[in-house]
Amino acid sequence: YEGDSFTACVDYDGGLWTFGDNRYGQLGLGTNVQFDKPQKVSLMVRILSVHCGSQHTFCISREASSYVFGRNDEGQLGLGNNETIFIPVKSPLCNIKRVSCGDYHTIVQVKSGELFSCGSNCDGQLGIGNTENRNDFTTIPNLPDEISQFCC
Repeated sequence: YEGDSFTACVDYDGGLWTFGDNRYGQLGLGTNVQFDKPQKVSLMVRILSVHCGSQHTFCISREASSYVFGRNDEGQLGLGNNETIFIPVKSPLCNIKRVSCGDYHTIVQVKSGELFSCGSNCDGQLGIGNTENRNDFTTIPNLPDEISQFCC
């Protein structure tokens, strides 16, 4: 899965590998140094899928928990702050079903079917009825009970 000038891969054992641009810690390696060869990210869980925004990364574990890192100045990591994160941090959302990352926002569907959004909202892309950025995950209202697909 590719972000803006960086790449993230999941191997068959659930290991996460990243490489490329890293100025915002989007590789999850604890530094902002660029890597031109794949590096294994230190995680204590197995990853099922990885999703990349412009400069942020969102991982879903095989247990349906989530881990985030990278650029967060618009709140796109959903951690309740706007601090750049250089190592994987567990997200407050669990029971994750699907994720899609835009350049500076993130949409997540949990197993109950609800959609949540966070990050940049200058054009209303969070779907929450205003254009204010959100640095925590907020329920997207007015959607049917079960959304089968979405993308940013």
